Amino acid sequence: MGFNTTASGSVSTAMGSGTTASGWFSTAMGSYTTASNDYTTVIGKGYDGDHKFENNQANSFMVGYMNSETDTEPELFVRDGGVGIGTTN
Repeated sequence: MGFNTTASGSVSTAMGSGTTASGWFSTAMGSYTTASNDYTTVIGKGYDGDHKFENNQANSFMVGYMNSETDTEPELFVRDGGVGIGTTN
């Protein structure tokens, strides 16, 4: 749904602009986001089409935005019952 979105993973969803959901059961929402592993969700905004905000860690949920080409840390990250604020650790 949206503009220039790709949902290529089995049972995946991509919505917004420039989003890609390539993992199984993955979801990418917002602008220039990528969910590239199984059971991943990413919500937010990447910097541009060449510098996407990506969640590549299976079984996780990520929210954030990129202020620059090198800003890749999420604002919120949840995986295996742990929560990271400003980090994926």
